[in-house]
Amino acid sequence: MLGLTGCASLRNVADGSATINVGDTVRLTQPGGERRDIEVTALDDQSISGRACKNCDVEQFELSAFDNIQVRKVSGAKTTGLILGLVLLGGIIDSGGPPTLGTVTPPTLDAGTP
Repeated sequence: MLGLTGCASLRNVADGSATINVGDTVRLTQPGGERRDIEVTALDDQSISGRACKNCDVEQFELSAFDNIQVRKVSGAKTTGLILGLVLLGGIIDSGGPPTLGTVTPPTLDAGTP
């Protein structure tokens, strides 16, 4: 069975296009380009805490240590479009292929007619 988690995109926190909440997944980018993705467990004005995986230890990071902070947000419109597209594709495959305008059978020539 196909598992859909939704269509998500990363949104920058610095430009105000997203806010961070406990439970969000964020990408922290350091000045050298190193990135870490964590699930947020706590945050305040100076730091953010989270874990990189379900069984990983919680780590705390100073917000000032990162050049960029992005939060992963699910897009309802993208997810709906994906689901509708899959449903339509399933209907086309189930019906034997895409709709056609019909077939034309060319006339056969009788060898006995001039």
